Amino acid sequence: MKPYIFPTFSEPEIFLSLSAEPRSNNRCTLLIIDADERFAASLATVFQNNYNVHLANTSEHGLALAQRVMPDLILTELMMLTEEGMPLCSQLKQQNSTCHIPVILLSEQTDHYSKMKGLYLGADDFVVRPFHFLELQMRIQNLIQSRKMLQQKYSKTATQTTAVANMPSEDERFLQQVMAVAEKNMENSSFNIAAFAREMGLSRAQLYRRLIAVTGYSANDFMRRLRLQRAAEMLHKKVGNVSEVAYRVGFTSLSYFARCFKEHHHSSPSDYTRQPQRPEIGVDYLIRRKAEIGGIA
Repeated sequence: MKPYIFPTFSEPEIFLSLSAEPRSNNRCTLLIIDADERFAASLATVFQNNYNVHLANTSEHGLALAQRVMPDLILTELMMLTEEGMPLCSQLKQQNSTCHIPVILLSEQTDHYSKMKGLYLGADDFVVRPFHFLELQMRIQNLIQSRKMLQQKYSKTATQTTAVANMPSEDERFLQQVMAVAEKNMENSSFNIAAFAREMGLSRAQLYRRLIAVTGYSANDFMRRLRLQRAAEMLHKKVGNVSEVAYRVGFTSLSYFARCFKEHHHSSPSDYTRQPQRPEIGVDYLIRRKAEIGGIA
């Protein structure tokens, strides 16, 4: 099978660095869903040096892959339909597990109606074929970067009980549900990831990927940091002694609580109660600590 030949254009002097570590396992992931196997394979070849690339040639396979690998961005064709005749893009945006993933629609349709239809279906961008490959590169990079910036913004509010008004509705609802489940189980020392996922109505893998995508934290890390934040707030408000606070935020071992608390807040729990209350307690401190150990994933 002959490879798909992309049209050639004279390129401006723009140099993109899509990944600081081209061979790193931490590279972003692209999912290409297109019935044209030749086109999809050639597109994958172009991107494989900078991204982890997954291919699907049917809508059903694409939906399954999107839920399993939770890509950073999806490239698909405007006319891709599910077996029920529903546009694939619309299906991706309506499912709770995939609605946060940016989607770029590729189409040979150049009319205004087709572009409007693609945006109406929930697409984040629309690119007409044949396209300037450098433009597609830049659109992909910009969408992923924007998503990372939103992720950083959400992580700053992920441990607050109130949502941000400007937060996209799907992510807002997801975080509200996460916070409701976490707060309800704050004192439950046996509350684990399996129980967390079950109460969220997701698989463990889906919970992990969705929480990472929205907040930058795994479920374990999110719950531990939330508990340590609540502990700090309770100690400053003097709602109980150190052991009482530890038990109220789900720790059964006082030595483990003290070790985690000191690692997170740079102070022992007992010393922390004697410090003046700081306005950035919890959220800002948590974000600063995350930056110190490597930034948002």
